[in-house]
Amino acid sequence: MESIKEPFQAEQTNKDGEFEQESIIKESVEAPQELIDLSLIEPFVQKSSIRKEGNGKRTRTKTSKKVGRYIKSKLPIGKPSDIAFDATIRVAARYQKVRKSNGNFIVIHSSDLRQKVREKRTGNLILFLVDASGSMGVKKRMSIVKSAILSLLQEAYQKRDKVGLITFSNDESKVLLEPTRSIELAIKELAEIPTGGNTPLALGLETALNKIRLINYKDPDYAPFLVLITDGRANSMKSAGNQWKEAITICDEIQSQKIKSMVIDTETGFIQLGLAKELAKEFGASYCKMEDIRSDSIVKAINSS
Repeated sequence: MESIKEPFQAEQTNKDGEFEQESIIKESVEAPQELIDLSLIEPFVQKSSIRKEGNGKRTRTKTSKKVGRYIKSKLPIGKPSDIAFDATIRVAARYQKVRKSNGNFIVIHSSDLRQKVREKRTGNLILFLVDASGSMGVKKRMSIVKSAILSLLQEAYQKRDKVGLITFSNDESKVLLEPTRSIELAIKELAEIPTGGNTPLALGLETALNKIRLINYKDPDYAPFLVLITDGRANSMKSAGNQWKEAITICDEIQSQKIKSMVIDTETGFIQLGLAKELAKEFGASYCKMEDIRSDSIVKAINSS
């Protein structure tokens, strides 16, 4: 693996060398008047590698139940519960010349048996994890995220999705919107969004991972999808360790859990460190620049994952 460069520490200090605490502002964040064409996040969440048994319309996933579309056959492990008769007969047909028919049209041995592999659609848990620190463009960023969430929730009931929002700033990571299908609740909870302060990236990633684990424990039928919106910089007054390495460790854990994800890079300026792109590599996530997309692009990117 390529070596990963570590970001410089961006904490602000006063004339005595002490950390300065940036003020936190609760701002009213307006979503654009027009909601988003949802045809842009679809390919990113079309197929889940994790077996889920729930119902939904967005993500295709394999299921062990006798429901869903029969897509292929496989050798059974133990006693077959859903026999693929077509595949079983094709296997048995190869040996009919050497088997005694005893008057039977076809002779099938237990070694010929094949089981159906079925696929069905399940709902998604789409979790936004957003840097709400005092970086430039934070209000516009939160407006785009709010618009994306409201657009996804317009289809959440039919597709059985849940959408949530976690922000990280000022040494805190907050669940501003518990995963929900309710657009009314989202409008209420996201009327004001705290912004400003420093950037506890590792804490945000840890909060998101714990939230996904908790929801999967309570309701394992949802396929998780994480949308991280950040420039990749990490600075926190409460963390004594190397915050970048902490963030990378949590990224590796998220990937090991087979949680699908995308990273939207908010870094701007002439000199760019490319830290968000490094995070995307650690995730095994799709990657795009915030400046190249609009709120409808976020939704289309999720729908296309």
